[in-house]
Amino acid sequence: MLKIRLQRIGKKSQPSYLIVIIDSRKPSNGQFLKKIGYFQPIQKKISLNLKEAYKYLLNGAQPTIKTYYLIKKQLITKS
Repeated sequence: MLKIRLQRIGKKSQPSYLIVIIDSRKPSNGQFLKKIGYFQPIQKKISLNLKEAYKYLLNGAQPTIKTYYLIKKQLITKS
């Protein structure tokens, strides 16, 4: 099963996350299939390829709770 997860990158006190498509059996910091965006909580920046997210969601990928809310927030700001 595929998951849409956050993968932490960045420095010790400056978190930054990639939004990735990854197999659910792999660790969250493991090798991912596709990068669909990033999230920087300190600067409050979200960049997300909604077309890619929809494509994987329609094919059965399950978002984590945090990525679900990020996708929802991105949809609200786009419309």
